[in-house]
Amino acid sequence: MSIVINSASEWQKLIEEKIPLSQALGFSIESLTEDAIRCTAPLEPNLNVHNTGFAGSLYSLCTLTSWTLISHLMSVQKKTASVLLREGNIRYLKPVEQSITISAFLPEDHRLAEFISNFNTREKATLTLLSHVMQENEPLAEFCGEFVVSGIEPS
Repeated sequence: MSIVINSASEWQKLIEEKIPLSQALGFSIESLTEDAIRCTAPLEPNLNVHNTGFAGSLYSLCTLTSWTLISHLMSVQKKTASVLLREGNIRYLKPVEQSITISAFLPEDHRLAEFISNFNTREKATLTLLSHVMQENEPLAEFCGEFVVSGIEPS
C-alpha cells in the first residue's frame, strides 16, 4: 500500500472500500495509536447456531484488527508496504455472548526494532502479532498471526 493514512477514520474508510467482508462483520475501529488498536463489531451479524460469536467471524475480526495495526505502523514509519497474513491460529476460550471487542498491541521494543531493521535492510520482514477478543477485561479468544510485510506490491 503506497498511501499514507494516519487516522482511525481514514483506515476505517479504506477497509470498508477495499475489504467488503468488513462491512458484513460490522468491523469498526474504536481507537488507534502508534502501538495499539481496539476494534468492535456487533454480535448479531456474527452469530452461530448457538447464538454466540461465530468462530469464522472472530478469526476474521482478529485478522483485520492485527492487519490494521501493522499497516498503520508502516504508514507512521512512512514505508510503502504490503501486509499479508502468512499464518494465523486462534484459541477460543469462552463463548462470546455480547458485542465483540478486539485489542492488539505491537510487540516489545526490541522485537519491533528488529522487525523495522529487517524491513529497512531487505524490504521484507515478518512480524508476529497477538490480538484478543475481550469482554469486561476477560479474554474470550486469543489470536496469533504471523504477517509478512513486503516493500514490493503484490501483483
